[in-house]
Amino acid sequence: MERYELPKGWRWVKLGEVAEVFSGSSAPQGQFFFEKGLYPFVRVQDLGRYGRTKNLSDTIDKINEFAVKNYRLKRASKGTILFPKSGAAILTNNRAMLGIDAYIVSHLAAVKAIESVALADFLYYWLCYFDLRRFIENEAYPSLKLSKIKSLQVPLPPLPEQRRIVARIEELISRIEEAKRLRRAAREEAEAIMPATLSQIYARMKERGVVLKPLGEVCEVNPSRKGETNYPDDMMVTFVPMSAVDGELGAIGAPEERPFAKVKKGYTWFVENDVLFAKITPCMQNGKAAIAKDLLNGVGFGSTEFHVLRPRVGVLPEWIYFFVRQPSFRRLAEANFTGSVGQQRVPESFMKSQEIPLPSLDEQRRIVTHLDHLQAKVRELRRLEEETEREIEAMTSAILDKAFQGEL
Repeated sequence: MERYELPKGWRWVKLGEVAEVFSGSSAPQGQFFFEKGLYPFVRVQDLGRYGRTKNLSDTIDKINEFAVKNYRLKRASKGTILFPKSGAAILTNNRAMLGIDAYIVSHLAAVKAIESVALADFLYYWLCYFDLRRFIENEAYPSLKLSKIKSLQVPLPPLPEQRRIVARIEELISRIEEAKRLRRAAREEAEAIMPATLSQIYARMKERGVVLKPLGEVCEVNPSRKGETNYPDDMMVTFVPMSAVDGELGAIGAPEERPFAKVKKGYTWFVENDVLFAKITPCMQNGKAAIAKDLLNGVGFGSTEFHVLRPRVGVLPEWIYFFVRQPSFRRLAEANFTGSVGQQRVPESFMKSQEIPLPSLDEQRRIVTHLDHLQAKVRELRRLEEETEREIEAMTSAILDKAFQGEL
């Protein structure tokens, strides 16, 4: 870290001068060491679950007495700061402070403050601020030597000033956390609008006695490919892998373009205005469904894990799309999965048999226009919330920057 001019009374010190810096020990091999565990044992993934946390305690693994007695395990006390020092986990830049005494794995570096000169909380926030990734020489095999960590330059004020800075950081961060909570609540409310509206619309249809028809009658389910193969091999077509369908937005985000020769065998075929519905877990539960729009040369191919729903005359594709996007429909589809765990799918027979209200074409248009308008509003709300969330997240970095420049 490049030195800069510090406020009066501050000084530059090496981390190893104000804290004990060490690493953990190898993890016991074998799941049985974690059975009936009594002793907390922190692995890299424990930091990965929660990113930055100042009270890592009840969420971590536990090992049994045999492992403690027969392995040279390294123990860290409450208040020790942990972060990954080797492996890809370094790139996450996660930080944690132990809320209990625990044994730690060798891929973790531990920093235990010498409290007579440096507060643990002050060093924790400095390590959250300081990006150790800049010292990684080989990202393919990232690692940090303890000697390098010990030599890190820390801007250190007197203890009373450390206490004041920590208190101020925590006051401001608590406000940020509250703002994040309110953002999350606002997003959850926004995301509940469409499911609630869809549920009400289809429920009212049934109450009014609008005719119900099986999906297999109002659309072709997985229509035959007969007659669709007469394209030149070099004709470019749209290709939609499952990853290109955004489950939250219910739209195709980044389709590919491929020559017909590359996709004519082994993929699902669809055309403009077909509805794609993911049939495999967990894509189906995640809401991966979309209307095929703006296809190159009017034709598309994609994952074999899509059901294709082609509306018949008098049925809008949006009417089918909104129906299968309902959480209640997806829950029912999940209850009818077939296949082995991890490879479960919604059977075609289920899709064909589900009854959908079918009002007049004019009423479909009116309702779809309303739903499109509502969906656009929800997407705009989500965009604004994500933008605000990024701004809120940036505030934490700005606070820490000011704190360690002596400006807080």
